[in-house]
Amino acid sequence: MTFLSVLRLLIDVCGSVALVLALLASGWTLLRTRDPARTQRVILDGIVFALNLKTAATLLRTTELTTWSQIGMFAAIFALRTVLARVAQWERRSLSAVGPSAAA
Repeated sequence: MTFLSVLRLLIDVCGSVALVLALLASGWTLLRTRDPARTQRVILDGIVFALNLKTAATLLRTTELTTWSQIGMFAAIFALRTVLARVAQWERRSLSAVGPSAAA
């Protein structure tokens, strides 16, 4: 394995761990505060962070692409992760604009 392969794998694993930790933190937030809007914000923050790490790992994979089908698959995955991150950020902003008083 090359250095970039190991680095990509490490960043990819960190993205998965970040997502699991965000889900655990959101569960803890829900139990502690009973505020679903705050819980959603915690989940969305974790999703955006994990998707950013996964996107970085995908970008590192470009050094290993050799065929047009691999390049096409990379572009599709990259576009999907980018769109999902934007949607999660948009949802986070809309939750922040509503505020905690509307969650009740």
